[in-house]
Amino acid sequence: MPPARYANAVDRLDAALQEIDKGEVGKLASSSEVVTLMMPIAFEVPLSSEWTDVYLWASYDALVRHRPFKNFNYENLWEKIGTTPVLYDKIRSDYETLAADIRSRVVKHAAKEGWGKKSSNNNKHPVTATSTESNTKMEQLSLFS
Repeated sequence: MPPARYANAVDRLDAALQEIDKGEVGKLASSSEVVTLMMPIAFEVPLSSEWTDVYLWASYDALVRHRPFKNFNYENLWEKIGTTPVLYDKIRSDYETLAADIRSRVVKHAAKEGWGKKSSNNNKHPVTATSTESNTKMEQLSLFS
C-alpha cells in the first residue's frame, strides 16, 4: 500500500474510533484525506494561492503526524522548502469548508452502502458508480478554478 493511502486509511480509522467513543459522526475529514483529494487536482490545474496554502498546511500536518521518514528533521520543513509556515488560522475557513464537504460525502456514501449497520447476508450488494460519483472529478476541479 503506498504511503499516502496508508496514512489516509490510518487517519480515517483513528477518526472513526474517536467518533465511536464519542457516539457522534465527525464533521471534518483528516488532513491526509484533504491531501489525497487535492493532489491529483494540483497536477491538473494551477491552484490559487489560497488553495496552495491549504494544500501545504494539510501536507505538513499529515507529514508531521505520520513522520514517514526516520531521519528527517520535520521541525525545519518550512525552511527546507523555502517558505514561512502556513498557519492554520490563515487557512481555517477554506480548509474546514473543504474538509467538511469531503467528510459529508464520505458519510452519505457510507449510509447509502449501509456501512456502520449490523451486516446480514440480506443487505449485501455490489457497489456501482452513480452519475454523481462519475461527476465528482469535475466538481472537485471547479472548487479550484
